[in-house]
Amino acid sequence: MVRERLFINRHRLWQIGTDAVLVSVALYLAFLLRFDFDVPARYVHLLRTVFIYVVIVKLATFLMSGLYNKWWRYSGMRDLASLLQASVVASALAVMAAELIAKYAQSPFFVHNREITATSLPRGVIFLDWMLAFLIMGGARLVARAFWERPWREDLSRDRKKVLVVGAGDAGELVVREMLKTRQIRYRPVAFVDDDPRKKNLRIHGVRVAGTTRRLPQLVEEYGAEEVVIAMPSVGGKVVEDIVMACKKVNVPVKTLPGVYELIKGSVTIEQLRDVQVEDILGRGEVEVDLQRLASYLQDAVVMVTGAGGSIGGELCRQIAAMAPRRLLLVDHSEGNLFEIHHELEWERHFGDAVPLVVDV
Repeated sequence: MVRERLFINRHRLWQIGTDAVLVSVALYLAFLLRFDFDVPARYVHLLRTVFIYVVIVKLATFLMSGLYNKWWRYSGMRDLASLLQASVVASALAVMAAELIAKYAQSPFFVHNREITATSLPRGVIFLDWMLAFLIMGGARLVARAFWERPWREDLSRDRKKVLVVGAGDAGELVVREMLKTRQIRYRPVAFVDDDPRKKNLRIHGVRVAGTTRRLPQLVEEYGAEEVVIAMPSVGGKVVEDIVMACKKVNVPVKTLPGVYELIKGSVTIEQLRDVQVEDILGRGEVEVDLQRLASYLQDAVVMVTGAGGSIGGELCRQIAAMAPRRLLLVDHSEGNLFEIHHELEWERHFGDAVPLVVDV
């Protein structure tokens, strides 16, 4: 573990060099701010004496704490927390080193700076140095992340599908973040859709929570969305069905992920977006069916499907029609949905023995 932290490659050398400059700037600014940009001569001599030692002690502490085992482009709250802890320890060790060097500088054996008269750092300088170092170093890491992710936003208007993301929770945030930072993913998130009223008009990674699922058809037209992505790991099948039916009205495809829990754990990537399947609506896994045996049972039989205009009923009609029944009775209380499934079976699947029946049970 220690060997890994001490190993320095070109990437870590660049980070250490950058932090060396930032730590130096923070220390210099701490003296200027503490003395209103008019540093007394004795403290100027003190700064010149301890400057290099403070920087070296801080960088060594950061190296031992593992700060340079991370990529700045992925910096987040945990990385800032680690930086905060490391900066506190580094400042404490740097102050002790500065005190020892300042006292030793007054001895006749120390020829580095005989003019030094101050033997300790002012408390204001200590606090300002720690605060400025943390803020500047933390800011540099966040700027690096923003710089890495921002250029792709300029390409989002070209050759990318506009998508609405249903679900503004952790999974939705992860999906949008991946869309924004990964150049190979050809999706452009234009808005979130979420039923939590507290999230209305909030922005996540710059993407606005535009409304609820009740307004999904209107939002699709308003934002010109070409697809809808469901990013809700714990949603029930009824909600998924409602979303699918709402998107069907505006002729927009719906996609979901093969288990958003797996996406969060890292075992599934956003590139594995797929169309919504029946088991997503049912809320359970796929069941193996002996299709040959079932086909022999349904062939040349009169079959009635209730709720034929819904997502599950419609899929049942498609599967049953492929098994050549003598007649397929489509029963539903919604005339519009019934017309759509009947039209699909007759004109797209060339099954002419379907009979639509508008019935209110």
